[in-house]
Amino acid sequence: MMRYISISYFCTMLALFFSCAPGDQQIAQKPSTYFNVDSLLTASVNGCLLQSATVTVEKLVSIDEEEEVKQLTMDSAALAKEVDIFRLLDINKPNLTFSYDESIADGVIAYQLKEREKQEGIINLKITTEGERTIVEGEFVEENSLYFTSRKMRLVMVAGCLKYYQVAGTQKMTFKDTVNFTLKGAIID
Repeated sequence: MMRYISISYFCTMLALFFSCAPGDQQIAQKPSTYFNVDSLLTASVNGCLLQSATVTVEKLVSIDEEEEVKQLTMDSAALAKEVDIFRLLDINKPNLTFSYDESIADGVIAYQLKEREKQEGIINLKITTEGERTIVEGEFVEENSLYFTSRKMRLVMVAGCLKYYQVAGTQKMTFKDTVNFTLKGAIID
């Protein structure tokens, strides 16, 4: 008697298992993760500081027609803070899954925000690799009822070390004039 109960239990469980199978339905799969800008940025800052504890950065800041150039000595914390704005280009966030079209060709990985997406943030991102040189370029846009800002960003790394960075953009606040700004930095060997 116990044997018949075990067989009947096994058959019932088997039937339940196969009745839960997806069959011909297509299940949306999460795409492979996008290019990890955050990790690349951390590695490139660390790569600059392998030889010494500090680096010299020639920095240009321009707001509208005013411009200032300085040479600064930075340690790892200061350099990381300096390029922290580039972390805005990180599209590996759960809320951005399925938001970008990815294309890969001839050493270039490009991400473009899909037409149906109405969110602000990273509009496009492009990573170009040419030998030991890696270039990251992206555009970030924010807009609300108080202000609008658009930033075009560019990072250049050679052999895993940050060599150059640039942020150029426009900011418009309600009841104020439009401000154009540029930030450029070059690591001096």
